[in-house]
Amino acid sequence: MVAAEAEELLEGMAPEELAIENARRKCRAARLPRAQGPSFVLATDTVVVVEEEVLGKPAGADEAAAMLRRLSGREHQVISGVALSRRAEAAAGTPCAAAAEQSREACAEGAGLSVPGSASLSVAEAARTRVTFARLSEPWIEAYLDSGEWQGKAGAYAIQGRAGLFVEGIAGEYSNVVGLPMRLLAKLFADVGFDLMARRWISPPEV
Repeated sequence: MVAAEAEELLEGMAPEELAIENARRKCRAARLPRAQGPSFVLATDTVVVVEEEVLGKPAGADEAAAMLRRLSGREHQVISGVALSRRAEAAAGTPCAAAAEQSREACAEGAGLSVPGSASLSVAEAARTRVTFARLSEPWIEAYLDSGEWQGKAGAYAIQGRAGLFVEGIAGEYSNVVGLPMRLLAKLFADVGFDLMARRWISPPEV
């Protein structure tokens, strides 16, 4: 994993558009170490939506408790935006591999190579899952807050942890609620030319 410092939007778009845009921003902001060949950049952003209200990551325990009370006994939607870029790097030993950062683009264009570090192909989509919570008692909410699992989680819960006890029903992909929809991931990899199951190129990138 690599760090990606990107300013995330909290409002101003429909929930699905918001998740996709934030995933794209993270994908663009990723700084990769210099590679010897093709590489991928994958970024996700997840939001929880209840009655058209977007619940992001709670700033503290009080906000997390308010979110859990909001979700208690009702259905909500989990939307994950996924952005994937296929990047091509100049191979070691080519004239561009050791070029200074400011001249690498010009060098690559002159040599007829893909621009080092640039996204040769990018795709982004969103997945949506409906989740229904049981009615949550205050002792359960307090116990969950004490667990700390809510920290950094959209909607103040992580379904793969203790919050799995909250769930009465799911319509859609479970892995999407975890934060990475696997079916959508396989589709996006195929869109950029890679079979994720067979682990082979469908259409090899130029390097």
